[in-house]
Amino acid sequence: MNITFYKYEATGNDFILIDARTNSAPLPFITQNAAVLCDRHTGIGADGILVLTRCDSSNDAFLHIINADGSIAKMCGNGMRCAAAYLNAIHEQASQPQGTFDIETLGGLQHAVCTAVSGKTTQVSVTLQRVLPGKLVDIQWDHQKYTGLQVDVGNPHAVFITDEEPEREVQRVGHILSHHETFPDGANIEFIRPIDTRTLQMAVYERGVGPTRACGTGCVASAMAYAKKNELKGGNILIHTPGGRLNVSIPASCQDHFVLSGPASFVFKGFYSESIDILNIS
Repeated sequence: MNITFYKYEATGNDFILIDARTNSAPLPFITQNAAVLCDRHTGIGADGILVLTRCDSSNDAFLHIINADGSIAKMCGNGMRCAAAYLNAIHEQASQPQGTFDIETLGGLQHAVCTAVSGKTTQVSVTLQRVLPGKLVDIQWDHQKYTGLQVDVGNPHAVFITDEEPEREVQRVGHILSHHETFPDGANIEFIRPIDTRTLQMAVYERGVGPTRACGTGCVASAMAYAKKNELKGGNILIHTPGGRLNVSIPASCQDHFVLSGPASFVFKGFYSESIDILNIS
């Protein structure tokens, strides 16, 4: 099995991107070998795998999102932005500027806009069509109560506001909360700490991955939870993650059509093979 892949990252959230529209890369093989490919010591290394396939409609592509453990994700904000940056680069190379892309996912149709390109980095905004608040949850663990808001962003999130350092909280209880019986299918866990009325510090434990440097849908879920708690309608929220800053535009309704914006960067292109003679990285 010989696979051409592209390594992309968005605020430190890194992905192996495979264009299966033009590449003989069977989706079952990629899914079954996701843990091997994503291993940072013995594989390529990534938080997940993005596989682009053709779609039956007039949309640009279908994006399959595979977590590092081989589980399937319905939506990934930073993965979506990386996929759009790749599609934009392909169009630019073919001298067919496009800039806007409609990409299908298991979490619904997403609209992405590439606004600027500088070297290997593209500024990408994606409009998330599905952002719905859920129930408040109270979880007791280690003599402490954690109260958070569930948010559906095409994938499940639970957002907890804290006065502590978010990264430390994720390291301490992220795995416990993500796998708690409150979430039968697991959940992405975000801890947020307000810096000011429109700026948050955020850290995340991603379902199927673990702690990551950023999470696009997690930023959107965090923005919604914070906006609802503080009755914010419209405007922007800047979110500082361990991997960098992302901006979330809040609709007046504080529901659906949130816009996630930030950089997505090409890292390198490589060729994966089960035999050593074709191994090549550029």
